[in-house]
Amino acid sequence: MKAQVANAQLNKQWYDGIRQELLEAQAALDALGGDETDPAYDGLKANRDALLEEYNEAQEAMSVSYTHLRAHETRSNL
Repeated sequence: MKAQVANAQLNKQWYDGIRQELLEAQAALDALGGDETDPAYDGLKANRDALLEEYNEAQEAMSVSYTHLRAHETRSNL
């Protein structure tokens, strides 16, 4: 059980890191004020989109990890 808890904590740290990177990437894109002609726009948008995809995967991993952990907890209480 301790290994599952440690794994869930690592997943949470990873998830929180991805979330912070995504927020920073979105802020950099917002700082351009929607100016799609800015030379940095395409690169910032591509970075934000890649982080968004990774963030969505992280959310899925977190819910699977939590569900898996709860299943072990329930089984050990039977």
